[in-house]
Amino acid sequence: MPAVNRLKNWLKTRSPLSDAETANGAHASLACAEARHADVESAAPHVTEGETAASEPQRSFLPPGFTPEMLHKLERRLVFVIGCARSGTTALTRALNCSADLLLLEEPNFFQNSYIGEFTEFFNRMHRSWGTPRMKGTYVRPPVEPEAGPLPLLARLSQDYRYVGAKLAFGPHDPDFTWPDAFVEYQARYFFNARRVIIMRTPIESIWSMHKMFADRPIPWLIKTWLCSAITCIDCYRVFSGVRWMFSEDLSAESVARFARTIPVEIEVPPTMLARGYVQSRVDDEELPEPLKPYASWCEGCLFVFRRLRENISSESLRYCGPQADWVFFDDIHRQIAATLADLPEN
Repeated sequence: MPAVNRLKNWLKTRSPLSDAETANGAHASLACAEARHADVESAAPHVTEGETAASEPQRSFLPPGFTPEMLHKLERRLVFVIGCARSGTTALTRALNCSADLLLLEEPNFFQNSYIGEFTEFFNRMHRSWGTPRMKGTYVRPPVEPEAGPLPLLARLSQDYRYVGAKLAFGPHDPDFTWPDAFVEYQARYFFNARRVIIMRTPIESIWSMHKMFADRPIPWLIKTWLCSAITCIDCYRVFSGVRWMFSEDLSAESVARFARTIPVEIEVPPTMLARGYVQSRVDDEELPEPLKPYASWCEGCLFVFRRLRENISSESLRYCGPQADWVFFDDIHRQIAATLADLPEN
């Protein structure tokens, strides 16, 4: 019953939407999932240890009518922006959405919300509850026929755009930090051949900005979020082919166009759209904000990881360019992150 348990855990930790109907729908989905599991358990033949049930149906991971061939065709037209919360994922996504050939949805969180059937309705209601203005990326036109989950939605949108996808910012929402494995597994199962771009911001600014947005979260939790986000980005870079890596300090019309050419799509970003004056929570790495000072050593550990990545990823190719073999370099980064996490206080 792992899928039902994951859904239970998600409902416990996820901040509910202001729209009660959406929250009720999620709990109703949990009840349905439990009922379906009970039905399967009661109907399943008894199998003794060492035996297998030859007639036991294999589980499908695709919605009804959605074939593996359809998924294979779709995933090659997908693009994803990923990074830690408060790292520039929204700015990069909205800049990329300046292309008439590309549509990236903001925060659909497919890997957490894949069980939701009426996905378009859920997505639009979610952004309304947040007070997000309707625009490209935050609003999806309703379907004329029922859609079961996010895959049919993406397939429908791909009829209007050459490339479609989403951005995901990893935030401090799951106290058990189960999302790094869940995200990579979901992406590998459904979107293995998609294009991806990672965006990373200096950890002091990212953690400080998260602290201002999520004031109820302990600061060690925010530090852990940044470190786990770094692990997830590294895993994506190593597992999936052709992943590009950008840094928020480098965001400009030129750097966005450089990535867009790797998709490839034509794009013209207004020069003022990514002006540094719009960046919030700018901090000098040498001067920690007062609330972060008790955690200076762990912030320094994050900075060490960030600087090594910054020095060894090319701003031109957006790929690793260091002198070591990439597996040696990234293995070492993994060890540094693990050491910082092992020493991190709970709160």
